[in-house]
Amino acid sequence: MENISRNLLSLRLRGISLSERRLAHIDDAAYVLARRFSDDINGEYDAFRAEYKRLVSQIMPASQELPCDVPEENRERVFIGAAEEAVNVGIFLCSSICEQRRRMGALPELSSFFPLTGETEDNARIAYLRNPFSDTAYRVFSEAILNASVSYPRDFNSVCEEVYYGRCKYCILPIETSDEGGLSGFRRLITKYELCPVLSCSVSSGGGSQTTRFALFSKNIERLELSDRKGVTKEREIFSFRLNAPTEDSLVKTVKSMHIYGMRLLKVDSIPVSWDEGHYSFEFSAECDSGDIHAMLLYLALEIPEYTPIGLYSQIKVV
Repeated sequence: MENISRNLLSLRLRGISLSERRLAHIDDAAYVLARRFSDDINGEYDAFRAEYKRLVSQIMPASQELPCDVPEENRERVFIGAAEEAVNVGIFLCSSICEQRRRMGALPELSSFFPLTGETEDNARIAYLRNPFSDTAYRVFSEAILNASVSYPRDFNSVCEEVYYGRCKYCILPIETSDEGGLSGFRRLITKYELCPVLSCSVSSGGGSQTTRFALFSKNIERLELSDRKGVTKEREIFSFRLNAPTEDSLVKTVKSMHIYGMRLLKVDSIPVSWDEGHYSFEFSAECDSGDIHAMLLYLALEIPEYTPIGLYSQIKVV
């Protein structure tokens, strides 16, 4: 037993040494990529991704390229371990790229990671179906959207259409309750009309024992700066995104990267894929105040082909 322990310790020390050398290669590759990283990265992802993939493959060869002297009975387990190491290389490389850009004082604006970014507007028109709870949500959101005006459509479909057809800049919809969780009917409307959350808030009812969470939606992803809005208190920053009918590999990579980047997973909603019965898309919502959101956005764009961003927005406090 002592011999086994000594051998395992020796292998562990060799593994640590190998990991240190690999991290040094990752930092070298990150330096090369960071210098090629543009603020207009959306227009250059194909070229940037190709270079990124080339460097990842140099640092961590594919499992098929492992030495052929691995015993047959161990190959599957060795391949699994090598595949996991390859995932780690991509995660650490994206983190190092962003760290290099921070040192250069040239970390891109978050909006540069999204394909379409709208401008948040004051004096905007907001549509919602009126009731005491949505009135409270409107009051909270209008503290952030200065001089807002309001439209009261007849039903929730009409609320969404006001934004979809450009008659209103924003709309308000309930998205979840403390009793039922996510509201699937409203989720279908949000997906159908391609709405993106800009803000959210939680409204209490029943003496505070129940809450309904409302969101302010727009046609495009928007980043609303709240620091100059007096009386508006941000509770947390939320990043929402969708994986469209993802593979198991993409799901594993996504969850692992969220953990390593310090994103706190809030919820995952599954949505049936209309064109492929029995398959689902997954919508993730994560708290990102203490996480490396730049690295997360970069990793998803480079590694997860099924990824679509939905929103990066603030949950604000009801007072």
